[in-house]
Amino acid sequence: QVESMLRVTRVLSSQNPQLNQRLRRVLFNVPGSDDRKITKATGLNLDCVVLDLEDGVAINQKEVAREKIVESYRNKSFGRAERLIRINAIGSGLELQDLEQCVAPLAQDGLIDALVIPKVENTTQLDVVERVLNNCGSKALDVKILAAIESAKAIVNLREISSWKSRMFRLEGLIFASEDYCADVGITRSPAATELLFARSSVVTHAAAEGLQSIDMVCLDYQNSEILMNEVVTGRHMGYTGKQAIHPNQIQTIYEGFRPSENQLKFAKRLIIENQVMQKEGKGAFSVDGKMIDMPMVKWAHRIVAQAENS
Repeated sequence: QVESMLRVTRVLSSQNPQLNQRLRRVLFNVPGSDDRKITKATGLNLDCVVLDLEDGVAINQKEVAREKIVESYRNKSFGRAERLIRINAIGSGLELQDLEQCVAPLAQDGLIDALVIPKVENTTQLDVVERVLNNCGSKALDVKILAAIESAKAIVNLREISSWKSRMFRLEGLIFASEDYCADVGITRSPAATELLFARSSVVTHAAAEGLQSIDMVCLDYQNSEILMNEVVTGRHMGYTGKQAIHPNQIQTIYEGFRPSENQLKFAKRLIIENQVMQKEGKGAFSVDGKMIDMPMVKWAHRIVAQAENS
């Protein structure tokens, strides 16, 4: 029964684009101009490392950061981590230098896996990235794109952004950047973050509709593991598939938060096995522990088992 259950789970997972993509529970941001932090990141057990050219780098250090990122991805090993670059926003006046001097040479040699495009508000910005990557040779075709949602206009245009299609490149995820969004809208942050529920839900819903991953906001209080875990669990319950991190202390907490609990996993496996029995008896709905179970709950159970296997 267990083997049969796992076979069904793997088939269903392969049909779900979110579960069939590379694991991105932690998106770890590192300033591209900081040698010490880049070197530190090489020793961390990361799903994804993002060497940053944008907000984490002072304006007079942009050129230095481009050079350090190229050097780092050429000469340093980041282990199993997916290698990403966050460029400056399209329209900032810095993006073409980022793309041509930093992204293009690495993409041509197959040394980066994905790009984070910040402050995306429309698909025209993604088209700019596509045009540059098109000139980088065949190895660049494997570069994936993650779009950061950071403003009121981005939330309003989520349907357009999330459904962007390219003949050559794949949009694989949406990132919710809460601090820029708050600044744009005029929101005052609270510890409970209830003022962000609409925006967070909008991002995760549009991502799910298009089979994209959704990466939740940064927890700025990086020394408080309780606040971080609350954010992680809330985000996972909302449907987020990962979370941004800015400090090594946050990594393990996020991994733990995105791992289904033992009780959840046991219950999910029971539902799947019981469903197999009931289907043979011609029953579409049944009861487990006083709860009515039908196909939506069984799908949830397969997702929990798949998440446990991946983590």
